[in-house]
This record gives sequence, C-alpha cells and structure tokens, in this order.
Amino acid sequence: KPAIKVFNPPFSLLHHHLTSLSPDAMQCLINEKPAIKVFDDVVSIIQDKENNVLVEWSANSTNDMLADAVLTVILQVDTCPPTCSVPVKIEDADLLEVEKKDEKFPSLV
Repeated sequence: KPAIKVFNPPFSLLHHHLTSLSPDAMQCLINEKPAIKVFDDVVSIIQDKENNVLVEWSANSTNDMLADAVLTVILQVDTCPPTCSVPVKIEDADLLEVEKKDEKFPSLV
C-alpha cells in the first residue's frame, strides 16, 4: 500500500484534478476517513492523516497502470498546488460589472 507521507494541498483540490483523469471520481468515506474512488472503484485514495494519503488497488497489470496515473496526479498536485488551483466560474453578473467598468474607461487602442 503506497503512501504519500506529506500531502499539503486540500483533499478537495485532489478530487477536482482526479475528475479530469476519471470522470467517475467520487468522494466517500472508507473506515470513517475521507476518500476518493476512481476508475469504477479500482483505485482508492484515502486521507489517512492530515498530511498523508494512502493509495490502494488490487494488483494486476491494468490496475497497476491506472494506479500509476493516479499517483502522477497526486504528485503533480502536491508539488505545485498554486498552479493546480480549482478554476473559478465567472457568473453573468460579474461579466456585466466588467463591461460597465470598460465603458467608464474605454480602451485607447
């Protein structure tokens, strides 16, 4: 059972990026600990302690490949969380506010 011993980003950020890898990624509880299951429950990522995630899967050639992909995402999110932030959805009201500001200060181009 491989464990990433120091994992500082929020667990929700990891879930967000794992949904890009596996759209069926879902958050759940395993043994009363926060977890994410991906690839139809083939790979489980468990937040073992505050700064520790545990990755579990049944070993075979296909599952090992899927687990490698999950580990890659975990390491990417862990090493560069500022560049791996969750995108912010811009609401229509925010766009209208920007347009109003642009009218007040027209471009010089």
